[in-house]
Amino acid sequence: MSQKLKKMPEMSLFSKKKTNNFLLDHMIELLLVVIIIVLAIAEPAFLTPSNLLNVLRNSAMKGVIAYGMCLVMIAGEIDLSVGSQVALSAVIVAWISKTLNDVAGIPLALGAVIGVVAAVAVGMLLGVFHAWSRHKFGMPSFIVTLATAYLNRIRIDRSKELLRQKNIRLTDIAQLVGFEDQSYFTKVFKKQEGVPPLRYRESHTKDMKARGQEPQQKRQSFSRRK
Repeated sequence: MSQKLKKMPEMSLFSKKKTNNFLLDHMIELLLVVIIIVLAIAEPAFLTPSNLLNVLRNSAMKGVIAYGMCLVMIAGEIDLSVGSQVALSAVIVAWISKTLNDVAGIPLALGAVIGVVAAVAVGMLLGVFHAWSRHKFGMPSFIVTLATAYLNRIRIDRSKELLRQKNIRLTDIAQLVGFEDQSYFTKVFKKQEGVPPLRYRESHTKDMKARGQEPQQKRQSFSRRK
């Protein structure tokens, strides 16, 4: 019995294999700690409470999105409509809070809370639609959510054609391509094209003048001809 015990290998708390496994399992956390230490040494103000609150505030929305996407990916699915839904939720909150304040005199803070509830409800409805399409038709979640995001791409392409016509107002363009709210249209357009709609129109007009061409103008039947 004593000979068998002598032959058993000694279990070290800090063996090479355990150390390697620990480093591989916690690589991201260790890198985060290293980055914090380097930033704290380079800039002492980094660890001040106000700066830490700013960091948390700026990363809060990304953290919420990452948490939801983590659950989706654990289930073996993927969602490509997250960006569009985030923009839609922001517009819903802003529109509801402003409308309630203008119409019913409800404070903006309370209106914002109501808007958040409405935005969550809309997000849940979109999620139910995606899940229903996935279950009912057997469509991959990649395709279902891509289709949701692709709708905005089609509308933005159409809006670019209308923006090349100088006599169409931005509010009319937003409604023509299916956006009921101009601010949401502007936000989606800027996210996909990198510039607001009006700046896109100005840059297109300058390009046309540089090439010696006049921008396209949509003539109405009731307009006067010079």
